[in-house]
Amino acid sequence: MNTWALAIPKLEDHDIIWLKGLEVDIKVEALTNKVYTQGQMVSKVVTGYKIDVITTCEKQETMLKLKYGNDLVLKDYING
Repeated sequence: MNTWALAIPKLEDHDIIWLKGLEVDIKVEALTNKVYTQGQMVSKVVTGYKIDVITTCEKQETMLKLKYGNDLVLKDYING
C-alpha cells in the first residue's frame, strides 16, 4: 500500500466519482484558520484541504499518475 498526497485545491464531484471507481481509499481533512473578534474566537474559516489517497495496487497508482501528474506526491509506503 502507498499513501499519496493529492495537491489540488479541493475534490470536485467528478474527482470523487472517478476515485470511487478506482476503488482507492480517500482521506480529506479541512484546513482551517480561527477568526477572532475582540479577543474571542467567533468562527473557523476553511482555507484549504489536505487530501490523501491510499492505493493497494500498481494499476491504481498508474491511473492516479496519469490523471493528476505532478499534483500527486508519494507520502509513504506501507508494506502490506
